[in-house]
Amino acid sequence: MTKDLGACPVVDTDYRLDRPAFWHHTNLNALREAGPAYWNTQNGGYWMITRYPEVREALQNPAVFTNDVLN
Repeated sequence: MTKDLGACPVVDTDYRLDRPAFWHHTNLNALREAGPAYWNTQNGGYWMITRYPEVREALQNPAVFTNDVLN
């Protein structure tokens, strides 16, 4: 199944890999500056929401933002 991502940027970062300490802070700060949401192709794929207003909106709207698997 192909996911329609529209204009959403795609990243391919595996956060489980060994990296220098606090590497993820620099990486995630750069992503947050560049855009509010990304599709990460790693580990089966998942959405990353990087900015507070969008995270808050997602948490307040479970009908749209869910972790349920849709077939």
